[in-house]
This record gives sequence, C-alpha cells and structure tokens, in this order.
Amino acid sequence: MTSGLPTPIGSSISQLSQDESSSSTNKITSTSSTTVPTTNAADVDDPTLEDDDPIMNASPHVQIDRFAQLVATHWQYDHLESIKTSSYDTIAKQMREHVEIMIQPSSSATSDDDDINAAETVMPDDAMDVDILKAQIFGAIQAHIGGDLPLAWDELGDQLSQPAIESYVRSLVLKHCPQTGDHVDHTCLGEHGEQILSDLDDYVAKNVADIFGTLNHVFVPDLLTHTEKDLRQVLDYFNTAFFHQSNDQDQDGMQLTLRVLPWKHAGQNKMAAFFSSPSNADSSDRHSHSINQYADLAIV
Repeated sequence: MTSGLPTPIGSSISQLSQDESSSSTNKITSTSSTTVPTTNAADVDDPTLEDDDPIMNASPHVQIDRFAQLVATHWQYDHLESIKTSSYDTIAKQMREHVEIMIQPSSSATSDDDDINAAETVMPDDAMDVDILKAQIFGAIQAHIGGDLPLAWDELGDQLSQPAIESYVRSLVLKHCPQTGDHVDHTCLGEHGEQILSDLDDYVAKNVADIFGTLNHVFVPDLLTHTEKDLRQVLDYFNTAFFHQSNDQDQDGMQLTLRVLPWKHAGQNKMAAFFSSPSNADSSDRHSHSINQYADLAIV
C-alpha cells in the first residue's frame, strides 16, 4: 500500500520546480501582454503618419512686402550709402584740382608781364600766412561742394530711393514666383535668388550711371561756375585786407589770383564707371547669401 507513504523528496522538488516554472511563465506572459503595444491595421493606413505628408513637408511662406523691405534696406545702408559718400569725396577732390589760387605780382607792380615768371617771384615775408589762407580756402571749397552734392543726389536719385527699390524687388519676386495672398513660396524664392540679385544689381548700376552722367555733364559744371564766382569775391576781399596797405600801396606788389580749369567730361567717365560697377557696390560673393537670409526673416 502506497497511499500512506510520504512523497519522495525528489518528487516534491521536481513538482515544486514545475509549479514555479509554470508560475514564472504565466507572469512573463502576463507582463508581455500588458507592455508590448500592438499595431492596428488602421494606424498603418493613417496618412498623418506618412513621411511624405504634404503639410509637414510644405515649403515656408515668405511675405513679399517684408522681404522687399529687408532687401531694399540692405542695399540702401550697406551699399548705396558708401557709394554716395565716396562719390562726394571724389568729386569734391576733383573739383578742387580744377581750381588754382596763386600769388602773383599785381598789375601796378610791373609794366611788362612777359618778363615775370610767377614761379620765380620772391614771396612776401609772410608767405606762410598766405599758404595757410590758401589751405583754408581750399578746405572751404571742398566743404561747400561736399554739402551741395548730397542735395543733387537726392534730386536725381528717385529711382534709388528705398520705396523705389522695394517696388522693384517686389516686381522681381512676382516675376519668378507665383503669389498666394501676400506671400510666395520660400523654395521658389531660393531657386530664383541668383537671377533676382543679378537683375537688382543691373537696376542699381544703370541708375547710378545715369546719376553720375547728369552730375558730370550738368550739375558739376554749373557748381564749378558758381564756385568760381564765390571764390573771386573771397579773393577780392583778402587782396584788400591782406595785401593792400594804407595809401593804396600794394604790399610787395603781390596779390592772390584765381584760375579755374574747365570741367573735362571725358576725364570723369572713369569715375562714373567705377561707382556704377556692381563689383564695387558689393562684396566679391555679390551678397548671394541675402536671398536665404532675408527670406528666412520674412517667413510668415
């Protein structure tokens, strides 16, 4: 009879091992069923999860007016201002080179002008004061001319004002990219950026050349004529106050004389060509980064 005998230790251990194994398996199965997510067929077909979602991959929109304003401001203050400032200095310097102020014998000091060489004339004792006077006069000439040139540029440069450049940039953008409301596609703007910048360079260069043409042939010759008249009055005053003494006697028989050379248009063509050249109005890379830079700033 075996029913009353105790269960062998080996059998008990074996049974316990089987029970624990079964329990562990159940726990693992239970844990796995609660932590491992299942994939629903409906989720696979959900278009919002696809990589080629048109909403997620759509190109940003660039506001046209904002972009045009940024580009025009860049041109005005990073390029045109330096062109204008350089032109004022260059033109004033060239006009000064057309003016000669000399110290020569007065008409009452000699009866034979052919026997006198002004370069060999003995200067008065206070010649240093005369040189200082001449330097001051030349400084006044340059300041006077430099003050009038910005007014001339403002009068002639309507096509290069910021509103005019903004309008032109807008027309270039709409020429190359379709408009949606008040914006265009960022990708389209990037694709046509080089052409837009090239057209803008040509526009600016043409208008700068036109301005310098008018300055060269009309404004500067007139300014030189008016400057000559003003200078003659100044020299008459200094000849009276500086050289002429009491009893109407000329000091050492000397006086300040003025000679103004005609403005040579042909000689100024190089100046106009220099300032109207895009390579001088811009950096070597022709600000190719500007399109992406300002398009990013104008994203809506």
